[in-house]
Amino acid sequence: MSSLVESSAYLLRPEAQPVKWQFMTEHQQKGLKELLDTLQLAVKQLHEPSPMDGGLPWLAEESLSRLVFIDGKRGTGKTTLMLSLVKLLHDSRADGDFLEAPGIVDTAKELRNRVVILEPLDMEPLPAGTPILSAILARLNQAATQCRSGNGNVAC
Repeated sequence: MSSLVESSAYLLRPEAQPVKWQFMTEHQQKGLKELLDTLQLAVKQLHEPSPMDGGLPWLAEESLSRLVFIDGKRGTGKTTLMLSLVKLLHDSRADGDFLEAPGIVDTAKELRNRVVILEPLDMEPLPAGTPILSAILARLNQAATQCRSGNGNVAC
């Protein structure tokens, strides 16, 4: 398994682990497909010509949101879903765990080395008023630093 998934930073919940397709719930399977489709569309849109004259594609008014929320009660498999996604995107050995899922492995292969997964931000232990933007920017900075140095498993 990739060191990215084994990293303690990605094991927010000790009980949560990446799982094979066959062990995912129906909701997790649907969520994984939707996440991969959303990522695939976002990557594709970055390279499409802009409808704006001389503008950047990601600034187009017709651009779809690249924001995804995964919501559910404690213990419903949100972290397991995300860990499975991270494993699939960063460890080609995970392909065998998803062969029963039509299109999942092909999409993951297409996205490998094109998607940067930031360190998760667990909101539960944070005090009210914590500057979330600062935490997100710190994670972006960490990923950019790793990318520049060639260190870690960051897609650049």
